[in-house]
Parts: sequence; structure tokens; C-alpha cells
Amino acid sequence: MSDTQSIEETLTPHARQILQHLAEISTWANRGELAKRMQKNKLNKWDVTLLEKLAESGLIETRKMPFHGPIGFEWQYRIAPAEESA
Repeated sequence: MSDTQSIEETLTPHARQILQHLAEISTWANRGELAKRMQKNKLNKWDVTLLEKLAESGLIETRKMPFHGPIGFEWQYRIAPAEESA
């Protein structure tokens, strides 16, 4: 069993929901898009913490993109591409 499989087995239902929404989007999504998918006005601090933990585990990727808003950037997320076996 791979590390990713063992991580996925321990995910909370909320983490699985986030992964499912990111898989459905199938491209980079910012926090606003993800919140809309989750039928929320915006992500809360626990959602953001969970996204960070999913990124640390290798299940999703993150990137910081320039943005015209007050802080000058936005975070984007996507499902990590599957590793290809040799």
C-alpha cells in the first residue's frame, strides 16, 4: 500500500468532500470557487488549514498567483497529478 493510499484511508468526511470538489473542478481553483462548490460564502480558517494539510500530504497542489485584490495574490488548489509508475 502506498503512502497516499494510507493517508486517504484516514481522511475525515470534510477532507473527502474537499477532494471530491477539487476532482470535479479538475483544474486550478481559487478559494472562492471552492467555497461556491461547497455552498459557502467563503472558506473558514478550518477549511484553509485542511487545505494546507492536504497539500502537505501530497494529495493536492497549491500555488500563489498574482491577483488584483488588496493583498496582491490568491491561493489556488488542484488535485495532485497521479504518479506514473516506471
